Amino acid sequence: MYDRTFGVEIECYAPRGLTFEAVRDAIRAAGVTIYASHSHSGRADATTWVVKPDGSLSGSGTGNGMEIVSRHLNGDAGMDEIRKVCRVLGELNFSVTPACGLHVHVQRPSVGGMRRLAIDYANHEALIDSVLPASRRGTACRWAGTLTRAAALNYAQAREPSDIASVVGHGKYAKVNFTASWLHGTVEFRQHSGTVDAGEIIAWSKFCLRMVDHAERNAVALVAGGVSYRVQPQVQRVTRRFRRSFRGRRFVQLLTRPEGATRDEIFAATGWERGSLSMTRFAREAGLALRSQRLMNGSRRYWGRLVTDQPVATTPTAPALTVADFAPVPVAASLEAFAEMLGMDADEVAYFTGRRVHFAGRYNVLNNE
Repeated sequence: MYDRTFGVEIECYAPRGLTFEAVRDAIRAAGVTIYASHSHSGRADATTWVVKPDGSLSGSGTGNGMEIVSRHLNGDAGMDEIRKVCRVLGELNFSVTPACGLHVHVQRPSVGGMRRLAIDYANHEALIDSVLPASRRGTACRWAGTLTRAAALNYAQAREPSDIASVVGHGKYAKVNFTASWLHGTVEFRQHSGTVDAGEIIAWSKFCLRMVDHAERNAVALVAGGVSYRVQPQVQRVTRRFRRSFRGRRFVQLLTRPEGATRDEIFAATGWERGSLSMTRFAREAGLALRSQRLMNGSRRYWGRLVTDQPVATTPTAPALTVADFAPVPVAASLEAFAEMLGMDADEVAYFTGRRVHFAGRYNVLNNE
């Protein structure tokens, strides 16, 4: 389980007046390497954490929205760093609301492992929901969309991570974000509610690591008959006809990514001036069907689908099973059976069954309970 690198993103609120630099200095004093960034684009890496703004928490009257992002962590040493950071956050009186989330990145498995991970999470989503507050269950959270809408065979016929992400839907905003596999070399678990409690963060991190480990050890082979939903060939055909040169091509490429794009991302990538772009008109000229989603900071994220898009058949890189060969993936009938399937120890089982009892019948979304 500990063979894989992982990382955490802790969304939380600092008391008013507390600066990024003050948080950085306090965490450094606890023995953790960290830097402060006033930009959303601040990045952690293999050696350092970062404290930075969080766009989804802006505009709240609760306090300063911040995101504390870990370096690349491993094993018990990584868990110890989480404890140190959370101890400081507690001493500084950080808090969370239902707007906050905890995201855990785990080093990606093979494509077969990702197929199995998607199937396992979809099969057991109701059990996972039961150990989380109502604000993170089912379809309640716009930042963590459900995986349950797709059949196991759809995932088994996915040839590559982008196909798995297409079956899941929601772009990056899924309970398990597979677009992170080509952006960061990870799979991202986004469902957990916000917390600054080290015990909760460590327990969920171990759960995510166990999910990936189990998926890799029980990888699902490719089943023939699927199609690739990569749109690049269509993008190239459309943009060759599209007469707006680099900016037009870049516009199409950004909107047809699984994660889509915001206006700010489009302006930054193309050099267009603010106010100079009508999204709907330009998308129509580019041959895109446009959809959008409002973000909590008031902006919108856009996705474009080329109206001529058809799934692109590709040749599998490895021999594929047939549909007749595809055996149903086992589904645990209870939380205890699911924990056993993942190889949880007694303490982990006790923790999650305790959370199930705690959240049973509790639907106080305002208090994140």
